[in-house]
Amino acid sequence: MHTAPRRIHAARCRPLHASTGASTPGPAGAPDLPPLQRAPGPPGLPWLGQLPAYLATKFFPKKMLEWSEQYNGVYAMEIVGRKYLVVTEPSLIAGIVGRGSAGLPKSTGYAMWDSAISPHAGVQGLFTVAENTTTWRAVRRAYGPAIGPGSMSGTSTSTSSSSTASINSTTGLTSHEMNHLAKCLTLDMLGLSAFGIDFRCLDDPAAAQLPSLIESAMHECGERARSVGRRLLPWLYEEEARAGAADMAAFHALVEDVWRQIRARGAPTEDDNSFGAQLLRLADPSLAPGGAALSDEQICAEIATVIIAGYETTANTLTWMLYGLHAHKDASEQLVAELRGAGLVPDTSSSSSPSSVDPTTASFASLAGAHEALGGLPVLDAYVRECLRLYSTAPNGLIKEVPKNGPPARVGPFAADPGVVVWIPFWSLHLSNLNWEQPHDFQLSRWLGKDPRTAGSLTASRCPLSLAYLAARFDLVLDEARMGGSAAAALERQRVNLTLEVDGGMYLLGASVHSHARVYWYQLVSCEPKC
Repeated sequence: MHTAPRRIHAARCRPLHASTGASTPGPAGAPDLPPLQRAPGPPGLPWLGQLPAYLATKFFPKKMLEWSEQYNGVYAMEIVGRKYLVVTEPSLIAGIVGRGSAGLPKSTGYAMWDSAISPHAGVQGLFTVAENTTTWRAVRRAYGPAIGPGSMSGTSTSTSSSSTASINSTTGLTSHEMNHLAKCLTLDMLGLSAFGIDFRCLDDPAAAQLPSLIESAMHECGERARSVGRRLLPWLYEEEARAGAADMAAFHALVEDVWRQIRARGAPTEDDNSFGAQLLRLADPSLAPGGAALSDEQICAEIATVIIAGYETTANTLTWMLYGLHAHKDASEQLVAELRGAGLVPDTSSSSSPSSVDPTTASFASLAGAHEALGGLPVLDAYVRECLRLYSTAPNGLIKEVPKNGPPARVGPFAADPGVVVWIPFWSLHLSNLNWEQPHDFQLSRWLGKDPRTAGSLTASRCPLSLAYLAARFDLVLDEARMGGSAAAALERQRVNLTLEVDGGMYLLGASVHSHARVYWYQLVSCEPKC
């Protein structure tokens, strides 16, 4: 982290007396806070604000990063009448995100995704519903056991039935679009582990279109909320809007079918803590907290939320981690050396005939302590953390909001007026030279031997197991001919809808580290993916 002294007063978010503008009195003996300031910001047009800069920038997070560094981590901006206070100063964030009186409430801006989550007006899922409501509390409590340790165990063999025909015909180096494979893999594993349903994206050509369907539905939802052209010239977008609406309807039909299949199984067993089982409990008045059961419409909104939030973030995270194996060779070599030292890269050079059991798969399957044991591998942990920093899967970060009917809020030395959205963009937070030394360099040393309170916690989670398996199993390199000619050119294809994506896909060339690549290749997408 950057260690230079900061110039921003690290006061927590505090309400102000609307009549006087004075800060709410603090604890007895607390020092008086300095007078409030108006946050600086880039010049903009009346009402349109920074919209011209947004439209002129291919990848807007880069422009926001530039402003963050220019204005010392806090600045004001406006887009089409919506006012924002953008904060990337780390010392201010805890006071913004704290729940209850200590922080600001969730922004109403999340409601833009409501139409993707449910076709029913007023029905929201956990992602968009207001915090501290009855529904919010009930769903959060129910989801705790569903995402706890071991919650996705037992799914490793479920994808083995996937057809291997297309990959088994592969010889030598072959280019594969890894982002789509990662999305199919993650959807299949999410369906099996969360709902007990195999979406069969990996082995059914029709089902393999499910990621595109969900992305189209999300794109349509986003365009409805943020497309200025649609608002000003709607007739020019009628065909696009019809196609998007059809995809949204198809996604909602899929969600309803998932709920029908879950309900058809009847009451869950006592030891079943999957998402599907927890949803059944939320829908049962005899089991729901306080007897306040969720309606079918609310349950379907939660299913849609789990699918949208659970698959794309994981798939895109894994994609950028695989890209990093090529782009950051020194780090990937350290990672493979660590995996080899842990016995997870077996020596198969002396084997002359294919085995029915892949040695790498066998090594991971026999890992003492299951995948939680990976938490003891410091290079893997550091690699995961540095990828999450450099390729932030949710670059837009999170948004809070000063209540419209309340007083202004203090954010450090700055005033945030009622209705202002306080925006914490992770891209800027993670890449600002105010927060990090050499922020654009991939450095495992940022994490190795640091923060013992959390060391290994990420590696013991789900996605890194897939990364470790693939790094141990395959030598993945960027298909530069299809990715613009270099690793740097591939980064120019970054885009954001809800998560950090790669425009046109991520093509990697894969060569197995084993001599029998043709036999083992397909297990790239049928290993135990704890994502």
